[in-house]
Amino acid sequence: MRKGLPIAAAVAAFACAEAAAEPMELKLGIWTQAQHPVNTQVMVPWINAVNAASKGTIKIVWYPGVTLGDVGTIYDNVKNGVADIGWILPAVVRGKFARTLVVTLPFVTDGATSEQVSIAVWRIYAKGLLDAEYDEVKPLAINQVPPAVIHSRSPIAKMDDLKGKRFQTGNPLNAQLLASLGGVPASVMLPEIYQALQRGTIDGTLLPWFGVQPYRVHEVTSHHLDVEFGGGGTLVAINANVLAKLPQDAKAALAAHSGERLSRGVGIAYDRSTAYARGEIAKLPNRTVAKLDAAETARWREKNEPIVQAWPQQVPNGAAVLAAFKEALAAARAAR
Repeated sequence: MRKGLPIAAAVAAFACAEAAAEPMELKLGIWTQAQHPVNTQVMVPWINAVNAASKGTIKIVWYPGVTLGDVGTIYDNVKNGVADIGWILPAVVRGKFARTLVVTLPFVTDGATSEQVSIAVWRIYAKGLLDAEYDEVKPLAINQVPPAVIHSRSPIAKMDDLKGKRFQTGNPLNAQLLASLGGVPASVMLPEIYQALQRGTIDGTLLPWFGVQPYRVHEVTSHHLDVEFGGGGTLVAINANVLAKLPQDAKAALAAHSGERLSRGVGIAYDRSTAYARGEIAKLPNRTVAKLDAAETARWREKNEPIVQAWPQQVPNGAAVLAAFKEALAAARAAR
């Protein structure tokens, strides 16, 4: 019997070693559809690359759709450990990401690509200018969603056409700009846009081009004004406590494949999706896709200027954040 004990102990030790070798599973919640271009072009390859580089220490498993939280709950679910990593809209998390939302300032990016803006915002994060906003989660990528475009049931060609009309807006700054132009911001969540337009409770929406088809906006609008309202923002972020407890190989894998590299990749996917969606929607029958003329653009910019000037006073350390963002964006644009 005594001779059997060392063997039993060895078997038990081997079993423990095998269990210890199992990778830690990290649950990634992405509330968009699995076939969304950002997922297929960027996030799935990223997951595979990080898993491979982690030397077996972690296994990221993604859950597309709302299994781990929808657009309104995913931040809290990452913070509270329901998900380990999440796809987050900072504008939805009220009061938390004021500095990060510098990417949403209307007209400030002035025609820059989402790739360029995403590089710029990551670089100001890397300088520590956004650290105060990331005590509960740590960003793996920070992005600008391309600027919103006006999609409406009736034509919008000038500022006066907005007067009194209700529009869904994706972030507070766009709501301010819309109001300054005479429009009425309406609080409507993304999944509710189609029904609100169909019922006529809103007259239009401010939405990036690539959001039109997934939310079927093109079925209930026929007029599109390609004007640069502010872009949105997105994050890929991990629970701060989870990150701190990861093995070193896992941390190294995340660092190597995230940050500016992942931010840039998501930005490129947004730009490609924007160009494709604009082209496809323009082909639809009974469709108008228009731009403002130079004089009208100048009027809209003039209305926007007080919003941009007020932003640094309303946001902690806002002046330094805005100045650093403009400098980083100029560098990113010059590099292309």
